[in-house]
Amino acid sequence: MSSLFPFLPQDPLLTPYQRVMPNGWQYLTSEPSQSLQQYVTDTIFGNKKTAWLQDGNDFIDCATESIRVTQGAQAALCLRKELETSFCIQTANHHGVDFHPEFAQGNLLFALGCHHAVPIMGCGGVVGNNEAFPRGILLGRSSGKQISNFTRVPILPDKHRHSFVSVREAFTEQTIIAAQKRLSKIVLRPQEKTICERLIEQLYRNPHTLAQPNFRSQAAVMNAMLWQMVSDKTDLPPLMCLDLQMLSTTLVGQDLEKNGLTATLFCSPSWLRDLSRALDSVPGCWQIDCGQIKHGTFLFWRIEPQGQCIPLKPNASYTYLEAPNFSLKLAPTTLCQALQAHDILPSLFTMFFTLAMLRGVNCRGGVLQSEYLPAMAKGVELTLAKHGVGEATLAIAVSPPLTGLLPLICLEEQTGFFPAGVVDWLIYGGLTLKLITALQTIDMTTALAISLPYLAELLHLHLNVTEEACVHNYATNARIRVPNLTDCK
Repeated sequence: MSSLFPFLPQDPLLTPYQRVMPNGWQYLTSEPSQSLQQYVTDTIFGNKKTAWLQDGNDFIDCATESIRVTQGAQAALCLRKELETSFCIQTANHHGVDFHPEFAQGNLLFALGCHHAVPIMGCGGVVGNNEAFPRGILLGRSSGKQISNFTRVPILPDKHRHSFVSVREAFTEQTIIAAQKRLSKIVLRPQEKTICERLIEQLYRNPHTLAQPNFRSQAAVMNAMLWQMVSDKTDLPPLMCLDLQMLSTTLVGQDLEKNGLTATLFCSPSWLRDLSRALDSVPGCWQIDCGQIKHGTFLFWRIEPQGQCIPLKPNASYTYLEAPNFSLKLAPTTLCQALQAHDILPSLFTMFFTLAMLRGVNCRGGVLQSEYLPAMAKGVELTLAKHGVGEATLAIAVSPPLTGLLPLICLEEQTGFFPAGVVDWLIYGGLTLKLITALQTIDMTTALAISLPYLAELLHLHLNVTEEACVHNYATNARIRVPNLTDCK
């Protein structure tokens, strides 16, 4: 164990973290002296489920066909090889261009375990103004007191900021030209401005980007190009990015058409009533009180013509999904039609039920997913067992965390240190073999220590003065043990 942090895993001053993310904390602290590379190899890629309810080859077919359309046949072949080998995807991100330091570093850590491709499947069921800021560029440098208050550089207009990313229309070159003119009015450091100008020209105005039919496809191809820009000095595999919402839409539709378990669970009132009760108030699912939806949505989101999302609830007899001025019969045919028309999109639960629970896809996300995915799977298992589906057929979904660890930093005299985002990587010349080697050999305790301040904000922890001082102490001591971009050119 690192001599700097002999007590971190058991430190009583860190109990707020253990309380909010008990599963994630156990994964991250169980082998304190383990290297990051060992954690990725043994835990992220080695800790796989051994049982599933239906074959997952259709998932591989669907994913690779989507990549073939946006990135070509060779990219699709690489993705197929990767999925057939590992059956493992990264599901932490919000779909968009991954400038956010948490998502960018999560992609990098996940890539340490990939051989043919880096499959990133982000959630497009988020609004355009979410914290990942899919309508612009994020800098790792904070613009406020909080670490997570990353500096924003708007590129796309904000009129669709409340619309789901999955159904957002494609931007045009005229939109990007206007953004280039606005860039001069944004206060940036000279190096940041240079990189932003380069990104706008090479990504957003790229003819391949502008040729895509919608924003989700534009984001996918920009992510692939951005990854190539930052990793071309390394031997990391190419990145393949897909919208998890739309991928799940296709698979859920296929499952409903087969009249199998999905159709039974979603369209049989007694099964659905039991599922509703088993998952009520589970994070990522729904909360229904006196027949009203208080939080989340039930199975699907209703999508308005302008792309806004409306939560759905079941009627009292569990035969219809309802929202103001909207009603949809819970039957395979009507659900399929609504999915095909994009009148509804799968909820977070429905996506993970379709991928992780039915097909056994190994979904790797962040510290929050480590808590809600097993809870979702447990609720499904209880429901299926109640209706005679054998307990051996469903493996409880495991989800060791990956994103949320931010071991790659920028160290500056003016700002101290902050999590390095993609713009920072480019300012210092991109990723290098030297930096990758340094990253691989960090021990898990040090990687966790440097990430504690950010995790406190992510988890909305209310630390007292003593706990804050403890966290600051760990992060400050870890600073000398993690890769600094200025030292790894």
